[in-house]
Amino acid sequence: MKKLLDFVEKKPFAGVRKVAVVALWVALAGSLLSCGKFTDSDTSYDCKDELYSYNTGVKSFFLDHYSFRSDCIFIGFNSHAQTTEIMNFIKETGLFEPVDPKSNHRVLRMEGVSYLFVYTKRRKPCYQLKDIINKLEMVDIVSYAHLAFCSRHDNCKSIFSFSGFFRVTLKDKDDFTDLNDLALETNTRIIRQSRHNPDEFILEANKYSKGNAMQMANYFFETGKFAATMLDFWSDERINEAGNPYI
Repeated sequence: MKKLLDFVEKKPFAGVRKVAVVALWVALAGSLLSCGKFTDSDTSYDCKDELYSYNTGVKSFFLDHYSFRSDCIFIGFNSHAQTTEIMNFIKETGLFEPVDPKSNHRVLRMEGVSYLFVYTKRRKPCYQLKDIINKLEMVDIVSYAHLAFCSRHDNCKSIFSFSGFFRVTLKDKDDFTDLNDLALETNTRIIRQSRHNPDEFILEANKYSKGNAMQMANYFFETGKFAATMLDFWSDERINEAGNPYI
């Protein structure tokens, strides 16, 4: 327990740090103890309507095409987090299966963020996974954490999630006003212009943004000020390839 406390972000908890840290540990432990066995269909009903994107130009719900993984979370870690520190953190939470650094589910560092799929010891309904995500994002080394999904075509063996990156396409390539204003409003970071399309810009959302990357991509598109938005998806196979053609 003492080792886990070292990972908790200190600045937001000034003055009430000890109480907040204990509450974090209790909440995480309670989530673990309260869960049972669930099928994927049983666990996703409370998240279905909020999981969608406009990657194809129209509103498309994830769970109309993919299955929800009720035992997996995708975590992005800050640039200063070392692999050993990440592994120790995952172990000390007591919530996740051990991570084998030699397996496909290893830590990959890319664009200042380390990525890792972690697996809970028991299946959980979506609302419990989101509660764990909220607790994880209270920890300093965690940049963001997202739900995970899988393909129905291979019995859910291919696992994927969306990263903290998303891209937007300008309606007017010479007008950056809306892009700058919305980035400031939502506390998302403009990374750079796309290498493949000068009308596209890559942005990043983290736990300090107005929402996660999926929510921010949807928000930008729903303002009507952009021609398109698109999420950046990562799979366990893609992490094993140690490359990201999107960025």
